[in-house]
Amino acid sequence: MTVLAASAILLNACVTKSSSICPPPREYTAEFQDALAEEVVRFGDEFPLTVEVLSDYAVLRSQVRACP
Repeated sequence: MTVLAASAILLNACVTKSSSICPPPREYTAEFQDALAEEVVRFGDEFPLTVEVLSDYAVLRSQVRACP
């Protein structure tokens, strides 16, 4: 009986639990999004790295929304 209990404990220790910790994406108002879009259009050529980071951020937000 103790061998069976020990086996169960050891096998259970090998099981990986898939717990998904998905933070909720921050919500932005429509006014904020419009203002940001205007800034990107107005200053995007001057700050191409910022535009690239915003694009990466958009992908991350999409992934967080799809997180189970």
